[in-house]
Amino acid sequence: MSSLGACGFGQDVRRACSPDKWLRVPEGVALYAYATEVLPPIDAIFALGSDKIETWLHAAVWERGIPYNSNFKGQSVVEAYERI
Repeated sequence: MSSLGACGFGQDVRRACSPDKWLRVPEGVALYAYATEVLPPIDAIFALGSDKIETWLHAAVWERGIPYNSNFKGQSVVEAYERI
């Protein structure tokens, strides 16, 4: 049995994920999980976005391969996105 996860790339799961490899948390320290979302950088959206993104870029007279800068006509939309 092999694992490609964080416990050990390509190693036997029983060895790679043994208790001595686990994160040690001091007694009395509570851990909490929470949901989060990470949005891609605007340059990634410009370069790899959907057809609707491409249409929006063309309407703003912008090409996919050009990174965002202050000359972009849709600057207020980008600024709002980056505040999220």
